[in-house]
Amino acid sequence: MNALVNRGVDRHLRLAVTGLSRSGKTAFITALVNQLLNIHTGARLPLLSAAREERLLGVKRVPQRDFGIPRFTYDEEGLAQLYGQPPCGQPRRAG
Repeated sequence: MNALVNRGVDRHLRLAVTGLSRSGKTAFITALVNQLLNIHTGARLPLLSAAREERLLGVKRVPQRDFGIPRFTYDEEGLAQLYGQPPCGQPRRAG
C-alpha cells in the first residue's frame, strides 16, 4: 500500500550545478539526466542512495516554468555530442 501512495505523490528535486568555465558541467548534467531517465533499464547510480535502495520510482523531464531561464539542451545537443565518435564539443551555453 505504501508503494502505491508514494507513486501518487509528486515530488520534485531541483539541482544546481556550479563550476568553472569548461570544467565539465554540461557533460555531468547530460550524463546524470540520461542515467536518471534510464534508471529502470540498466542504468547504474550506486552512489545515489534513492536508486541504490530502490526508492526512485520514476523520473520525467518537466517543462521549465520560468521562461527567463534558458532550457538545458539535453536532447538536441547534449546527447548527440557525448555519443559522437569521438565525443566532442560542448553544447551551446544555456545562459
